[in-house]
Amino acid sequence: MRDLNNQRRFRPALWSTVATILAALFLTGLGVWQIYRLQWKERLLATIAARTRAPVVPLPRGMIDAKPWLYRHVRVRGRFENDKEMYLFALDKWGRSGFDLIVPLKREAGGYVLVNRGWVPEAKRKPETRPGSEPSGLVTVDGVVQSSLRQGWFVPNNEIKRNLWFFPDAPEMAAAAGVAAPNLFVAADAAKDWRALPVGGQAVVDIPNHHLQYALIWFSLAFALVVIFVLHELEPKPEKAAPDPQRPDAPPGTPPNVPPGAGA
Repeated sequence: MRDLNNQRRFRPALWSTVATILAALFLTGLGVWQIYRLQWKERLLATIAARTRAPVVPLPRGMIDAKPWLYRHVRVRGRFENDKEMYLFALDKWGRSGFDLIVPLKREAGGYVLVNRGWVPEAKRKPETRPGSEPSGLVTVDGVVQSSLRQGWFVPNNEIKRNLWFFPDAPEMAAAAGVAAPNLFVAADAAKDWRALPVGGQAVVDIPNHHLQYALIWFSLAFALVVIFVLHELEPKPEKAAPDPQRPDAPPGTPPNVPPGAGA
């Protein structure tokens, strides 16, 4: 078996070497960045799990900072102002399109809070299509605190005049309803009757964590790039011509049947 070391030699070109090193460093950096993201996401998920498992506590009054309360299970008490109901486009867990009902709750102790009462299908957006779905009088709502979200790249603008909302913006929704409420939502828990509208329990607390897979992809690409570079830059090593055993005095590479010195 031939020795591969005698067959090929590694002679990389300068610019291809520089380009490969820079690309490999860039891909490795992306992998390292995903590791940092993984650690951040794991801390976030641990915080969310601890907060969602904590006992229900009353939500403080006033214009509180939402950050310490995100994903906390809270309780608020007051009266819904159903005439100010707002419609936030949303999909249910089966992927059907409809709307989350965002309604200001005038709190018994004073002040307002925006409550996501739950999801209704498109055909049931108008209150007259779902009689009995608007509670009157004093109510107690248990739910999970959620924050406003930024508008995504492909998300339409909120159409305030038409009362159609495509991303949750608590300050803008509170202003449209003419109330002063903190920059958060209370997503009401699901009702015991799963057939009742609106369908509560719309708080999203299951956050995906794929950063380890992403890191492995970037590291694998960096490794594959280096391997491809090395294989590409290996050049065949020229073989020395063996002397003619019948004419040992002839120099290597002399054609057969040519007398030595004939070409001189």
